[in-house]
Amino acid sequence: MNQDKNIAVSSLITIKKPNEKFIIYKGEFVLKNSNSEIETINGQIYFKWFPHIGPIFNGEILNGNQLKSFSHEEKLELLIDDKVIADCFISNRNIDENHTVSGGFYNRIGKTRI
Repeated sequence: MNQDKNIAVSSLITIKKPNEKFIIYKGEFVLKNSNSEIETINGQIYFKWFPHIGPIFNGEILNGNQLKSFSHEEKLELLIDDKVIADCFISNRNIDENHTVSGGFYNRIGKTRI
């Protein structure tokens, strides 16, 4: 005899307060432009609810070029472990003591392209 069981699905994400970001990925990733110029970033990709819902990336530029050859309007590829994760754009870069960059995505992330 087969009995029905109530099975609850536990959330993998715990949010303690409104608009709390949750980290999707943390570590090194690469930004690549159409000229195959690359910048290695140590940072994170996270999801934020407000003011715009969606994934965002930020981090410190490791190879020190400060993204000089990258423009804000340029469509870039974000790669993790040599796999393209998504097309992205730069929304902010800071060239103070730690060269940092942040941006968003044009499409959904996580589906690698072949």
